[in-house]
Amino acid sequence: MRKRIVFIVVLAAATGMAGVVAAGRLSERPAGGVAAEPEISANPSGKVRPGQRQAPANPEQGYGHLEGPVTYPGEGIPGDIRVCAVNLATSRETCTGDILRHRRFRDSRGYRLSVPPGNYQVYAVAPSFDPGYQAFYSAFVVCGYRAGCTDHSPITVSVKAGQTRTGVEPGDFYD
Repeated sequence: MRKRIVFIVVLAAATGMAGVVAAGRLSERPAGGVAAEPEISANPSGKVRPGQRQAPANPEQGYGHLEGPVTYPGEGIPGDIRVCAVNLATSRETCTGDILRHRRFRDSRGYRLSVPPGNYQVYAVAPSFDPGYQAFYSAFVVCGYRAGCTDHSPITVSVKAGQTRTGVEPGDFYD
């Protein structure tokens, strides 16, 4: 029976650099069949044993990012505000309650979410405002929150690996 050496090369999307993450041997192939997928395990020594793959060094490798200002129609941002992105293909939500302070955001307050590549709708929730209300990044927000803007449809944002989508402002707290 033959053994083969497998090299797993991972591109670091954020830096554009390539590196070898692990090298190891696959288990022997059964006669006429395909070898079972080797298990992944954390390996602090960096050595890879036969039949084992090393887990990626950066768990966010291959992710993209959504970021934008955090806004609220009152005087200040509620302490319980959270920003969430829902993946339209999987319905999986990624949320954060961390409000970042940086001048790149309007009023110096914003958020950043790391998400797998996909199509997302982004919304903010503030339970102290209305526990079930989702304030989406919507056509109303893009229109400038003006009274003549009547379309409140959520906007779908596409995210690719290594990409940061900026200016995604979930702030449609209006009906």
